[in-house]
Amino acid sequence: MKLGVMGWANRLTRFAIFGLFASLALSRSLFTLFAVLALLAWLFVGNYRERVSLIVRNPATLLAVVLVLWMFVTALWSDPAGQTTSALNVYWKLLLIPIVVSTMTRPDDVDRCWQFFAAGIVVLLAHVYGLFWYTPSWVGDTAQPASVFFNRLPQAVALAIFSGWCLHQLLERHTSAIRRSWLVLGFLAASGGVLLISPQRLGYLSWGVMVLFAVGIRFPRSWRLTGLGLALLTLVFIFSLNPVVRDRVLLGLSEWQQYDGSTNYSSIGSRRYMWATTWGLIQEHPLWGYGTGSYGALVERKFADAQMCAVGCIHPHNQFLLIWLEQGIFGLATFVGMLISIAGYHLRRLSFHFIAMPVLIVFLMSCMVDSPLWYRGFVYLFVPILGLISIRRGHVNAKDG
Repeated sequence: MKLGVMGWANRLTRFAIFGLFASLALSRSLFTLFAVLALLAWLFVGNYRERVSLIVRNPATLLAVVLVLWMFVTALWSDPAGQTTSALNVYWKLLLIPIVVSTMTRPDDVDRCWQFFAAGIVVLLAHVYGLFWYTPSWVGDTAQPASVFFNRLPQAVALAIFSGWCLHQLLERHTSAIRRSWLVLGFLAASGGVLLISPQRLGYLSWGVMVLFAVGIRFPRSWRLTGLGLALLTLVFIFSLNPVVRDRVLLGLSEWQQYDGSTNYSSIGSRRYMWATTWGLIQEHPLWGYGTGSYGALVERKFADAQMCAVGCIHPHNQFLLIWLEQGIFGLATFVGMLISIAGYHLRRLSFHFIAMPVLIVFLMSCMVDSPLWYRGFVYLFVPILGLISIRRGHVNAKDG
């Protein structure tokens, strides 16, 4: 009886994780439902010694657990006017990283998770292009092709990751002709969504990273330099002929150069103002941090006008600064250590999970200009994927080379 319950709990956990990947680009409520289901089912699976050992032996998952625990500890000295409860309601989802790693142990689990991710993105793309003609009731009256379910920025990044996944699959040697046709269609549709429909600089950069890595990793060595050269020429060609891409990139450079240290409402200027303000607060309290959820209350006292606070009092648009401010140097070191662990493993074993490194780079870029572990649109996108790229060869019952 006990084994039967454990078996069903394991199946339910796996079902919930697949649901996470399918829903991350579609519905916040559905994602949260699958997240809670995965956590509760995982607790009933049993085999705690084996699964805890798997988590502890993986530095990335161990550090993810430590980071979450530290976030709850630092909540004890948070600013009374802060948003501690709201922040913890977001950060607990980081526990999905060790849940994904300790559950998805079959040889084909990584591929299947990406397939469920792809299925969700296909539904998203159907809405992106369908909204030009018809607005379904379930997406809301304010939905636009550039931002169907979430903010346009995480949508652009999700489509860029999907573009890279399609290209990686397309360049596999044993892909059938029918599958190649669908992959080409998916790549073109997602690329159009990034480059033409959702004009976001981070989306452009993410798309470029995913494409260049796909060519650099998947092409035969004898053709690799040629392929990279052609890919770079394609990027230059797109930049030259696409006025939307060109204008957004040039506007970003202009905004960076024109920033003078004062209150600024441009995309880049406001970020630089937020970063400078956050850095000043960190210098006053660098070791232990101000506590989880304290950022908004702290900077509200620093920003002189309400318009700037409406943009900058939510989060500093930099994940590293946010963690350092709230969780101190220990929290920052834990977070950076987790990312270094993932990068170090995949740099030595690119063939195990081809798409892991470019996805990690996209996450790092997102951390530099946004707060992807705080903003819910990004949390739903990146947390399950961070769990997926934290999986190691030894976790899937294969020899760890």
